[in-house]
Amino acid sequence: MAKVEYEDRVAVITGASSGIGEQMAVDLARRGVTLCLIARRKDRLEQTLQRVQEHSPKSSMIVGSVGDRETCERLIAEALSAHGGIDFLINNAGIMRHRDVAELTAEDAESVMQINFLGTVYPTLAVLPHMIDRGEGWIINMGSGTSHMALPLEAIYAASKHAIRGWSEGLWLDLKARGISVSVIHPGPIDTEMVEGIAATGEPSRLTDGSTKLYPPQVVSDALFRVIEGRQFEVSAPPRYGFVYWLHGVMPGALRRGIFWDAQRAARSDRALRGASGGSS
Repeated sequence: MAKVEYEDRVAVITGASSGIGEQMAVDLARRGVTLCLIARRKDRLEQTLQRVQEHSPKSSMIVGSVGDRETCERLIAEALSAHGGIDFLINNAGIMRHRDVAELTAEDAESVMQINFLGTVYPTLAVLPHMIDRGEGWIINMGSGTSHMALPLEAIYAASKHAIRGWSEGLWLDLKARGISVSVIHPGPIDTEMVEGIAATGEPSRLTDGSTKLYPPQVVSDALFRVIEGRQFEVSAPPRYGFVYWLHGVMPGALRRGIFWDAQRAARSDRALRGASGGSS
């Protein structure tokens, strides 16, 4: 891996108010990077900024949604004005709608695609002229295991993450010769507020029934530095999940059927537990 000097560089991170985004912000600040943070929740973002400024006092924040193009353009413009450059753009913001596709609304689909996909596109387009002029930069997008394969109750989320992977690959092809590194990180089961949101729906999920190990956000932050320093296009976090995604590429039908039957068993078990609970009340 090529050595990267982090001191005095500038990073923009979206979705920085908690979880993966917060962890990456703190880890970058510890290396001397100045952060420009964006998220929708002011109180939580202020807490992240306070942690970041312990190591990087010039760091700043903007409250807003990456689903709004003008907000993204303002974020990039303010970062450039304040710091004179942007070295790292980390598109981390994302939302989930964990529900059966028969219960999904058009508004659900629009909001997920607006935040997850267009919320990755808008900041990228805003920062590209600057990075192209400099002939250097890192764009890191947050994919998912569902960038490779869909999971039950995650149809629109998977669609948004497939789109991010395709966008990232297209960026890589167009920007590599210009000195700009493009990467996509695919987190596995990470212990974040998204998991809490799934639990709140009451729908069955391997992420909430205790059958799947949840990893801390630190494993994704570690992957961030691997892609920056190695200029890798695509990594999984933790790395062991890369085998599952490879397997899906080799034998997608078999894996898809396995996921289907596993979901059917989980649904039957959930109905049985609810029935037993109702019968004993």
